[in-house]
Amino acid sequence: MSYTENLIRATDYAVFVKGMRGDWVAHPDTGRIYSNSTGNFLKPAVKAGYPSLRIRLSFGDKEIRGRVSVHRAMWVLCRGIPLSLNAEVDHIDHNRENNRLENLRLISKQENTP
Repeated sequence: MSYTENLIRATDYAVFVKGMRGDWVAHPDTGRIYSNSTGNFLKPAVKAGYPSLRIRLSFGDKEIRGRVSVHRAMWVLCRGIPLSLNAEVDHIDHNRENNRLENLRLISKQENTP
């Protein structure tokens, strides 16, 4: 086991906190995420071929900023934070737009490399 095996991504943590606070609500049957602060579904931008969301989380004097893919955010909101940096969320049908929970699975980096 490597040193980084047990680490989690900061953006995963930020998504988890937003879910716990009720800021973001996953709709697993549609693959969309609702924002209680705006009253609308989040509108992802396509980055590197994947729909992704900007995320910003402030706590005390610390702040997490970044982007998270919609499919990874959906996984974290519904299933929790993957406990390894090597864990990747994969689209079973290979359709990057299909972010319904039933179409997502957790696999290793090695398994996700063609």
